Amino acid sequence: MWRERLGLLDDTQRCEIERLVERKLEEMGDRVLEWDPDEYTEEFRHELMRRAEEKAKEDLPRETENDTK
Repeated sequence: MWRERLGLLDDTQRCEIERLVERKLEEMGDRVLEWDPDEYTEEFRHELMRRAEEKAKEDLPRETENDTK
């Protein structure tokens, strides 16, 4: 559908649209996405951190055993 409408623009308008699209694409590449996490997201993040800490604690004795051999 947009391709059909593109033919309705003259060369000047088409050039302006192309510049606008290029600018918007550049802005998208530089933009940092941020949001306020909801309760579920925070809970999930804390659970991941807890699991990572548990795994690190489990791996620590193994490393110590290997060092003494």
